[in-house]
Amino acid sequence: MSDSDRFSIEHVRQERLKPLLDRTVKGYGGIAHPRGWDTIVLELHAKLVAIYPEYQILQTKEKFGALRFYVRDMVGNGFAFIEETEERSKKTCENCGKPGKLRDDGHWLTTLCDDCQEDREKARR
Repeated sequence: MSDSDRFSIEHVRQERLKPLLDRTVKGYGGIAHPRGWDTIVLELHAKLVAIYPEYQILQTKEKFGALRFYVRDMVGNGFAFIEETEERSKKTCENCGKPGKLRDDGHWLTTLCDDCQEDREKARR
């Protein structure tokens, strides 16, 4: 893949995640979750905006093979939606978004589908 292809793909992702980027608090971790979780994160965002229109994102990321979604200015049911999505991330490939499972290679936890796991193993050989 050429550098211009990578730039183009990243630009499309930034446009897709613009609703998240627009409400991210500067000075925290920002939007840093793997691209395979974009869909479930955007679905979570839609639920949160519906009940907390002014909520702010501090950080999204992967930790121990699962999504972490940190927010400011939220109480109540919003946290249940966040927990539900964090659990979904443990069953969603962090690379491509297909159904996956939590995997431990002895050093790192990741959530990958069988195809992405196979690609990862091939790359290590």
